[in-house]
Amino acid sequence: MIDYVLKGYEDTITQNKTQKLCHNACKDWSWCESSNYNMASGQCQLLNGSHYGDSRSLVSSKAWVYSYTCSKDAVETTTRQQYPCQDKDNEYDDYPILLTALKYPSANLTQARERCAQCNMQLCSLAQLKAAYDAGYRNDKWGLVNIQGRDAMVTSCGNRYYASLTECFFRIEGNMASSVIPHTPRPYENAQAFCCRACNMYTDFPIVQTPKAYPSTDLSLASELCALCGMKLCSLAQLKAAYDAGYRNDQWGLIDTIGQLAKVASCEGLAPDTCYSVVKGGVGTSRIPFTEAYSAGLSQSYCCPVCTLYKDYPIFFTPEEYPSADLTQARERCAQCDMQLCSLAQLKAAYDAGYRSDEWGLIDIQGREGRVTSCDDYFDVPGECYFTEGGQGNSTIPNTPRMAAYMIGYCCVR
Repeated sequence: MIDYVLKGYEDTITQNKTQKLCHNACKDWSWCESSNYNMASGQCQLLNGSHYGDSRSLVSSKAWVYSYTCSKDAVETTTRQQYPCQDKDNEYDDYPILLTALKYPSANLTQARERCAQCNMQLCSLAQLKAAYDAGYRNDKWGLVNIQGRDAMVTSCGNRYYASLTECFFRIEGNMASSVIPHTPRPYENAQAFCCRACNMYTDFPIVQTPKAYPSTDLSLASELCALCGMKLCSLAQLKAAYDAGYRNDQWGLIDTIGQLAKVASCEGLAPDTCYSVVKGGVGTSRIPFTEAYSAGLSQSYCCPVCTLYKDYPIFFTPEEYPSADLTQARERCAQCDMQLCSLAQLKAAYDAGYRSDEWGLIDIQGREGRVTSCDDYFDVPGECYFTEGGQGNSTIPNTPRMAAYMIGYCCVR
């Protein structure tokens, strides 16, 4: 259909030289029902719906061509055949999440991932389960998530899981009622699986650019779309961390500051006051340009991980465990929030600010673990109590070289 476009169903946006190539790209995906193609720019929008299901969203638009891949009957038949896990009685209306009816091996997530992929979904992250909980979804059945060897429920953590830092994903110190998403390393051999929206993240850093454009004067719609991936609008610091991990994007996008746009690129040729990370003496290595957004303009958005910090000190522990023999993975996880593995001095500062954690975790010293408690018996072990002034009663931050193979990590500001 020439000079028409179907709005609201954009799932994937690419560039194609011709409308035919765009149409054929849609046919390559079982979930794609139609496509929009811009004859001027070459932009190809693959759509997860068609005018058969929503004719009111098909509107006149110059230079666009709308095409669909099958008839209404074929769409309904394909949906039943290709999307067998989309049980409408099981799918929540206010957040794209479902728990599969069938069970899959927990020791190898391949089958569970394939099942979710049939619905153009992915195994949920813990952050996505938290976003689903915030949207009103509840489920007290244990299900597989995107972390090998763990299962989770979409409920409050309760007494049992709140007591364990590593088994309550969103934990607020002193507020058990608001602590949610219990998860354990003890899944059943075969379990149901939680499926959530598929988010096409960059391989080496969890960052997503949304396919839809939103106004810069109100970030609520953009924030809601990021939440579908269990994420939030990126900060400038997170864009810098993504750049350092190898991600590049020269498109202006919405970030977590209203009225600002940024892109993940170098600042070459730009004034220092429009560049977030300025490297003295080397404009070519300065990065993350930002600018004021046009008040009436629409822009795509950058989504990054949610980093929930302690209210009185910038510290958090990773919900996942990482190898203790090599801190690379743990450091990369902290970098997602533009943070680093904590030093012993930072653990002491967190303790002084009221933070407590009796979980042993990775710190910035290779071969040592630490926790944020009083030293107690570790006071008498040479080299295993960081702060010893004032005697045993005032000693804090035990740290030892006796580490487990995999551990959580403590992240603090750089």
